[in-house]
Amino acid sequence: TDTVKTADTLKKGTKDDLKKPVGKGSPMEEHGIASFIEDQDINPNKYYALHRTAPKGTIIKVTNIMNKKQIYVKVIGMLPDTGDNNDLIIKISKASAKKLNILDSRFQVILNYYGQ
Repeated sequence: TDTVKTADTLKKGTKDDLKKPVGKGSPMEEHGIASFIEDQDINPNKYYALHRTAPKGTIIKVTNIMNKKQIYVKVIGMLPDTGDNNDLIIKISKASAKKLNILDSRFQVILNYYGQ
């Protein structure tokens, strides 16, 4: 169950579950730079993300600041602490980037954190 439904396809009742913050004291909203994952070993057709601090299974709403398009992604792992990731807050799958109409390899986003 690694697939995450978009806001348009969420079933009734799940939106209330998604309103729970990640944890006590966790940010409900974060602004920053995102990128997309270029790993051929990971299914590029699913809506998932790598995040620096959010636990596996966390649902995050990603909003493209330029066009206001939104998508829900599921955290499947940690964002590696490497040089090219230093200024990123999240990396999303190619399918997620496509849904957000991403044109560049790095883009401005707003993240809203929800429960697992």
